[in-house]
Amino acid sequence: FGNGRALGYQKEFLRPYNYFVYACLDADKMKTAGEYLFKYLEIENLSELAVKWPEISLWQHATLARYFADTRDFKEQEEYLTWAIDHQKECVTAQHPWQLWLYNMGRIASRAGNHHAAVRLFNSSLELCLAEKSGPTMQVMALLPLSGLSGLDALAHVSVDGAVVKIKNIARELNPKYFSLIEEIFFDVVLENIRKDPRCLFPFAYR
Repeated sequence: FGNGRALGYQKEFLRPYNYFVYACLDADKMKTAGEYLFKYLEIENLSELAVKWPEISLWQHATLARYFADTRDFKEQEEYLTWAIDHQKECVTAQHPWQLWLYNMGRIASRAGNHHAAVRLFNSSLELCLAEKSGPTMQVMALLPLSGLSGLDALAHVSVDGAVVKIKNIARELNPKYFSLIEEIFFDVVLENIRKDPRCLFPFAYR
């Protein structure tokens, strides 16, 4: 694809770095994930991020949010969270992977101690996942924001029973054996397991 020099193929040239980031995060190779993230965002270091946020693609936003959610101790995370809170309404559309961006931004907000923002972000992710026009793969991802809300004791204003029935029906249609974990009789245990280790059901770029 022109080794980055052919502008017409720039997106295609950069796309593999997206997958490299997710693969390294899944393998707990955080340093290497960061190196690939810099290549994907075409930056030299995290200090260059602020000027890039308004122009990067939704896929780059999703990858950046996941990277920040899986790593720690970068002041740029708080700056990005502030930007995300201020621009969520104008940026987010009803398409994949915005629901994962919202979920991971909720994780960042929760870790930063911003309970209000975390609840709002998780709720927005849940709403997007369960939207009627969302496909089954996206709908079953509702388990992720539900687990985040559960961890914050913020499920009181969510129609949990209806969501659980919908998710279980979808999971049975997709792959009942793979999703057997969610048949646990105590659904709060299911959500706790997913919150502690989301890769148990959602590996690679599915979280």
